[in-house]
Amino acid sequence: MAAAPPAGTPAAAQRSAQRLEQAQQEQCADTQFIGRLICGERVRLRFCRDRWNAHPDCTSTAPTLNH
Repeated sequence: MAAAPPAGTPAAAQRSAQRLEQAQQEQCADTQFIGRLICGERVRLRFCRDRWNAHPDCTSTAPTLNH
């Protein structure tokens, strides 16, 4: 049995992204369009809790103020 690649590798990120997408589909498939968007974002927030800016689906930037 092959060992899983380290968490920082692209292959690991791809598998993780697939899990996020699968979780969103499983948890949000039975809702209407707007509800599905909201549900998908809730799933993403839970998924990314400890992965912000460490996973392609969990990127976050600070808002900038343009005056």
